[in-house]
Amino acid sequence: MLRVPKIPWDDFFRDIGLRVVQQVLKMPDLGFSVERSFGMVPTVNRVIPGSEAERQGLEVGDVLVEINGHAAGADYASELAVLQPGDAIRLLVRSPRGVREVSWKVASKDEIEYQLKNVESITPQQIARRAAWLKGEAEGGSRP
Repeated sequence: MLRVPKIPWDDFFRDIGLRVVQQVLKMPDLGFSVERSFGMVPTVNRVIPGSEAERQGLEVGDVLVEINGHAAGADYASELAVLQPGDAIRLLVRSPRGVREVSWKVASKDEIEYQLKNVESITPQQIARRAAWLKGEAEGGSRP
């Protein structure tokens, strides 16, 4: 197995007074995705293998009729976006098999977020280097 070396980001950013902070966020995982073409109804275009959505019988091609009791219209994405891990999701879907209801609890997935933050006790030299770096200038000089 090929091992990719870890990039020492903090070493790269230290001279300009920054460090990389990693945070793991728990994000909702519905187990499926939906698309809606202009003027069309929202349709399931992907069901994640092994997800609760798959176990409950949601299938690619299912048309969303209702999301938690609300009509799945143009605002279907905002209806799905408010769901959090552990929330109940109940879909009324239409397919060639007819209209049926599927429901389950929203799962979670880890998502890693990276942020640049100031180092502890940032120095005036680091602040000056950062300002020059942001302007695309060499340290202590300007662009040719």
